[in-house]
Amino acid sequence: MGFLRRVAGRTLRDRVRSSVTREELGVEPLLRRLSTKYRTEKIYPTNVGEQEENVKKNRYKDILPFDHTRVKLTLKTTNQDTDYINANFIKGIDGPEAYIATQGPLPNTVMDFWRMNWEYNVAVNFSRLRRRYIMLMSAR
Repeated sequence: MGFLRRVAGRTLRDRVRSSVTREELGVEPLLRRLSTKYRTEKIYPTNVGEQEENVKKNRYKDILPFDHTRVKLTLKTTNQDTDYINANFIKGIDGPEAYIATQGPLPNTVMDFWRMNWEYNVAVNFSRLRRRYIMLMSAR
């Protein structure tokens, strides 16, 4: 079985799933605390996302890309296009720009979303279209 060894007839994964919830592990409270800390203390500035011309491109007013790791768009299709998209690079084993985390596109950011995918040669895209019957992204 390799990495997961059997523990009393069950895998370690089964045992953890049945006995510990995410909240008991403290993952969600920890993420909430860190999110609040980063926003209030401005440990990682989000000045570009707060600029007047970019506010309308943010799905949520309190979830903005960090300036030092934000994705910058260079391909422009119109004079109105800017380099801003609500997205950040995430470090991985392949380097500091191994992954991109972004919001689901709004009707006014769909083209920016696809510009980013094209420009950065995004190979895989995981998303959830709805949460509790609420649309999380625009498809057009």
